[in-house]
Amino acid sequence: MSNEQQQTPETTQPENTAKPRKKSKIRRFFKWLFICVGVLLIVLSITLYYLLATHSGLRTLVFRLPEKAGVTVKADNLQGTVWRGF
Repeated sequence: MSNEQQQTPETTQPENTAKPRKKSKIRRFFKWLFICVGVLLIVLSITLYYLLATHSGLRTLVFRLPEKAGVTVKADNLQGTVWRGF
């Protein structure tokens, strides 16, 4: 065998001198801030939908919330939703 056929691994593989870049702390902060704001908006929209578009949400708004504020509300028959009317 000649010297040309015997190649060492160092000569056959190109050197990879570039180091992978680490994400900056600011970029990571904004990524997590964006995720947290997104989750908060989803939870808020689900809560608003429950309160405004369901029958049980209407009952919660009419009976439970005024009690916490010290107000008494009396209703015999409550049907519908806030969104579509009651």
